[in-house]
Amino acid sequence: MAGTKWASEILRSIPSHLARPVGHIIIKWAFLEHQLSLVIWRLLGLTLEEGRLAVGAPRAKDKLLTIQKLLFLQGHIADDTDIKKFADRLNELEDLRNSLAHGTWVKRDEGWMVIKTN
Repeated sequence: MAGTKWASEILRSIPSHLARPVGHIIIKWAFLEHQLSLVIWRLLGLTLEEGRLAVGAPRAKDKLLTIQKLLFLQGHIADDTDIKKFADRLNELEDLRNSLAHGTWVKRDEGWMVIKTN
């Protein structure tokens, strides 16, 4: 990051009034991902260990779409559900979560901001 106009403003930590809500978002997101995984494993009749091995750790959107496909294949829902729209929104939220968790925080005159670092 050296050489950018913000390099001198990049900090190694953020104030607690920002760190606390960012931490809550990260923890809640991990819980959501785990719950989605549990649904997949239960629909497949797998144990936790089997599920982790067989399914892996896809993104939240992919987990939700997998749930949709499994529910359809098992006859629980019709194919014309709105789960795809929800999955797209979940993907947008995951991108925001990743920016908060993995972005570079800088202090500017107008306040704190996150630079997305891919």
